[in-house]
Amino acid sequence: MKKLLIATALALATSPAVAQFRAAPTHSMPPESMTCGIVSQTKDDAKPTDTIYSIVLNVEGKYPEITSFDATHVAVDGKTYTRSDQYEGALAWDKKTFVLVWQGQNKKNPNLKMYARLKPYNDKLWSYEETLTIRGKTTYKMLSICHVREVE
Repeated sequence: MKKLLIATALALATSPAVAQFRAAPTHSMPPESMTCGIVSQTKDDAKPTDTIYSIVLNVEGKYPEITSFDATHVAVDGKTYTRSDQYEGALAWDKKTFVLVWQGQNKKNPNLKMYARLKPYNDKLWSYEETLTIRGKTTYKMLSICHVREVE
């Protein structure tokens, strides 16, 4: 009896019919505008007034292509830092995995490189992460969770 149960469990676990019950993806494109809050980051040497409390993401395009993406960091003193003003680089969108990646080189210092990734976190939220490197060595990592921002 025990062998029969094990054999049945193995047959069901490897059966193609099991795949029929996977949930269909709920995302086709990132929302047009999102607001993000930082949930984790490595040590940041910013002055207290330069501390980032919000990140605004803007996405342009029509399914299945994304034509533009930008991230603006908002500091507690009201200053904003827009990544497209700071970095020059490339954007890639994978419509199968719903992952957007951009990477660029700092316009003032070519030794600084930024890598960022936006991907679904769950059916309503997205995660946005940035990694900063200097001469190939990772110096900063940040993870934020994002929600749809109502555009007026």
